[in-house]
Amino acid sequence: MSQEKALPIPQPDGIRIRELFLEDVPATGVLLMVTVKGSSFVTGQTAMKKAHEVASLVDGLIGTGLPAERITVETIKLQSSSGAILKTSSASYTLKIDCQDLEKMGEILSAVTSAKNISLDSMEWQFSDLDKRKPAWIAAAIEKANARAQDAAKALGVQIAGVGRCQIDYIGLREPAAPRDDADSFGAPMLARRRSFDIGMPMQQTEEKGVRVVVVYHITK
Repeated sequence: MSQEKALPIPQPDGIRIRELFLEDVPATGVLLMVTVKGSSFVTGQTAMKKAHEVASLVDGLIGTGLPAERITVETIKLQSSSGAILKTSSASYTLKIDCQDLEKMGEILSAVTSAKNISLDSMEWQFSDLDKRKPAWIAAAIEKANARAQDAAKALGVQIAGVGRCQIDYIGLREPAAPRDDADSFGAPMLARRRSFDIGMPMQQTEEKGVRVVVVYHITK
């Protein structure tokens, strides 16, 4: 008995367009991570008042107008040569400083860099208005894709009959991108990352963000 060979499923005729829309988005805030080397070991958030070096930094930051609740102790690393926890044990405190008023950025950096036994480890720019920007990004990218599809259809001597598929991936955001077919991929998604930086270098307060669309248009003769 002969075995019939399965025929491939025909794919609908169509035009596939890939388009991007990107813009430079200004930051609305910044997270600073600093490490304070303290001469005593204090646990929890009480370190901001009872660990001398930490308390000194916190007082300086509050003096700039930064609200106290925007300063938190993230980690505490005990430093003891004997391995025992003593009142004289030293510790390293990692603090998170959440600055939502960038006009105070200079004063906050001055308070950090002028303090003793403190290192500025990293900074992460914050963008609070991205959800409001997304609809405009999508509309702009799809408008560009529609125009390219019409130009392609005219050159081919066909007409656009509808949309078979529309895929949207955000660029420059921390949220994971939607699943994509390998054939549609532009490469790995661009994710914002926390950067270590040299305080002597210019600080970038904008990041390129936007959207990538892949649209499949059905066509007719």
